[in-house]
Amino acid sequence: SPVPPCLVNVCCPCVVLLLPQVAAATSATMIMFTAGSACVVYSRFGQLLLDYGAAMIIMGFCVTLGSQLLTFVLIKLLGRRSVIIFMMVVLMSMACSIMVLESVQETLKIIAHPEELSHFGRLCPGKKGGLGCFLAQLVVSW
Repeated sequence: SPVPPCLVNVCCPCVVLLLPQVAAATSATMIMFTAGSACVVYSRFGQLLLDYGAAMIIMGFCVTLGSQLLTFVLIKLLGRRSVIIFMMVVLMSMACSIMVLESVQETLKIIAHPEELSHFGRLCPGKKGGLGCFLAQLVVSW
């Protein structure tokens, strides 16, 4: 039997020619479910720092609101809805580039210290501080 069109749209929005808004909404929905399931896994294993998570949720809503308003302005100025697709491509390219850089750095650390491969821990091991500890580590790493 043929695959239902709705399943094709959810699994791979690039298979069917879609309006940019539909492709963006489909991708956002998939990302939301992926992030939600990751949060459930991390919280189940006690790895979720609640103050850090709360700060990231607030930041996420603010950035999303600003990005949505910017997108509306760009669509009105240019008169083309394809701006959404270009913005998605830029965002995904940036995210993939950062992911590759982070993976290379972690791989080099593991090669230098192979005993660390079996160690798992919290974002700030041995310290109670949550977001403050994370921000301190972020500032030190820069």
